[in-house]
Amino acid sequence: MKKQQLSQKEIDHIVTTQADDDHAWKAWSAVNPSRPISIRLSENTIASLKTLAKLKREKGYQTLLKKWIDERLIYEQRILRSLKAI
Repeated sequence: MKKQQLSQKEIDHIVTTQADDDHAWKAWSAVNPSRPISIRLSENTIASLKTLAKLKREKGYQTLLKKWIDERLIYEQRILRSLKAI
């Protein structure tokens, strides 16, 4: 079943009614511009990443890799912060 597209008037009404409701808004996230880099991976690794990216419905394997790296960095930073607190 196809999702119904909202008109601009309907979108404006939703935004106006939810403007003061903190629960209606997601947390702000910082925008960090990225730059291209190069990394060498085996053909088997790339093939596996492409398969996983399709299964996880990512745009591509590079997007999946970036997401995994970002998630791991956040995880490691939390560990370091907790160790500093001790």
